[in-house]
Amino acid sequence: MSTKKLFWFTMLFSLVIKCLLAAIIPLTGDEAYFFIWGKHLDFGYYDHPPMVGWFLAFMLLFGDSELLLRLPSIVIGQLIGGLIYWMFKGVEREKAYLAAILFLVSPVNILNIIITTDTPLILFVFLSSLTFYFGLINNRNWLFILAGAFGGLAFLSKYFAVLLAFSYVIYVTLYQRNKKGIKALCYVFGAAIPFILINVYWNYENDWTNVVFNMITRQEGETKFNPAYILAYVFSQAYLLTPILVGTWIKRRQAILSAIAGTDLKLFGILFAAPMMVFLVLSAEKSIGVHWTLSFLPFAFVLNYVVFNCDTLRRLAKWVTLFTAVHLIVIFGFLALPYSVTENVSFVKKQVATIKAKEVGILLEPYKKDFFFATESYVKSGVFYHKIGTYFSVFGIGTFHGRQDDKLTNYQAFDGKNILIFKDQSYNIDNYRSYFNRLEVKEYRIDDVPVYFILGYEFKYDVYKEKVLRPIREKFYRIPYYLPSKKAFFQNKYFSNDTESYDQ
Repeated sequence: MSTKKLFWFTMLFSLVIKCLLAAIIPLTGDEAYFFIWGKHLDFGYYDHPPMVGWFLAFMLLFGDSELLLRLPSIVIGQLIGGLIYWMFKGVEREKAYLAAILFLVSPVNILNIIITTDTPLILFVFLSSLTFYFGLINNRNWLFILAGAFGGLAFLSKYFAVLLAFSYVIYVTLYQRNKKGIKALCYVFGAAIPFILINVYWNYENDWTNVVFNMITRQEGETKFNPAYILAYVFSQAYLLTPILVGTWIKRRQAILSAIAGTDLKLFGILFAAPMMVFLVLSAEKSIGVHWTLSFLPFAFVLNYVVFNCDTLRRLAKWVTLFTAVHLIVIFGFLALPYSVTENVSFVKKQVATIKAKEVGILLEPYKKDFFFATESYVKSGVFYHKIGTYFSVFGIGTFHGRQDDKLTNYQAFDGKNILIFKDQSYNIDNYRSYFNRLEVKEYRIDDVPVYFILGYEFKYDVYKEKVLRPIREKFYRIPYYLPSKKAFFQNKYFSNDTESYDQ
């Protein structure tokens, strides 16, 4: 098979594999949470900027199957593979094909089918870097403006986009300390500002929830040096990039560094290395999510074109394909097992309610007329909403994650009404007595796993306000004193008559 045919075969085959994975793997809790964002379109959401919600709102115009909702993630990976080829096809076409193939067969592409806030970030970070690079090469101001616009869209995807801007500054400082470099940065940042202002204004009108979530509540707790975090970060990233690729880089590190230094592709070296180093420093005191680096890993595959010849790229592609194939065999093998075989696996048993959400929906059908539905988990609420089609509120204080329900549910409207609280774990009925005039519990079994419907009659809003909503306000909606706010939606929603200040 010629390299050209191999490229197109790899493009098609990897696309098919990703579609199969997307179609048969159940929607994760976070994906279901973002599905709620897509169903309630806004300029921002509690946890993050809005882009993944916008992506999903568009996909929901056509349906809500797992495959359809995950299509952006599937397509973006294939697009990046195509762009890696396109970048270099006019220089050395054979190597361009092979560098693209190496990315397409990697776990970073094949296994990345989940739709998350990283999905649009990956797209816009890569497009921004590409237009910035060609702007430098061709000295075209409009490309810098386009790079800034893509960077702004990346910022509306996730705040890790600041690492893209940081990398541009590092590159200009090291290699373009001249009028051309300064001009490029001015165009980029100038074009990004309107997108940044959209997010700033939304936060101004919405209690600065993105800031409170990312900078305050999720950072609470004692931090101290932990070498285990560093090791976990290093090994997880090496695993994502595959041991064979990382091992080859280490073995040939001097030649690789010399090769990169001798080309005009140093930008991509900075775009890969600078964010990875930032995360390495942070890992000294913080557990780094495996997915946090996904937006910057494609740049390593761009550099493969520079540092390896065709024979090496072919060999690496074969070994990386084998590495990815092992994972696919395990995944497809597990999913192919009859449910009777996997039902007693601890993980499956704990997730039976969400795996069998449609069965839960059938059991809930008789209660739809007389009860509002709720769970105590944003994950279960999201999955049930997606699978059953009825919105489930989040009952109780919950955690700093998944608080979008605070915007969507008004517990004042439930006063005196009936609420059904779904439980699939042990519970203490006394924890619910003060919120209702009467309680009743119904127990059902799904594949011999018990699930419980706690039926609460005549909800006492005033009690819930003091025991649940007030602590929520104090814990998750204390606007820092140094941030001006147009309105405090949670305060105005439930505590408009209170005169006390709750700034921190």
